[in-house]
Amino acid sequence: MYLFLRLLLAHVLGDFPLQFDFIFRMKTRSIWGIALHSLIFVICAILLSIPFLGQGLMWWYIIFLGIAHFITDKVKFWLTEEGWKNRNAFWMDQFIHIFWTGFVSYWGSQALEPVSLKSTGLESLYDSNILMIVIIIIILIMYRKIIFMQIKNNT
Repeated sequence: MYLFLRLLLAHVLGDFPLQFDFIFRMKTRSIWGIALHSLIFVICAILLSIPFLGQGLMWWYIIFLGIAHFITDKVKFWLTEEGWKNRNAFWMDQFIHIFWTGFVSYWGSQALEPVSLKSTGLESLYDSNILMIVIIIIILIMYRKIIFMQIKNNT
């Protein structure tokens, strides 16, 4: 659960507050916009995975998630161009992102051990699963209008 919540927070940060309007518009017009958006997710994942970064395997997990994020978003835009309803593409996109996050977190939890951050003074930020859940919920509440638009949107 520890790794999953941090990677889920990286996804939520990258898909909502850090996906500015110009990045979203760029994503719809160019593969470079999708690459920028995926890079933002990767940076968030790195920052939220600090306790695991000393183990080389974590870097491979982050690279995998970055590539999966890129491919998923590219497929989402391709599907909407092919006539999929925006809301269906949005929910498919979210499901796949969360699926891969869970997949990597499960295997990461089996193979990785977080390093204590006690010497840095950051342990209260990284070690609190409750704090991670609260931040995720706050972001989802703040961006609920976008999420609800996808639920109601039939186009």
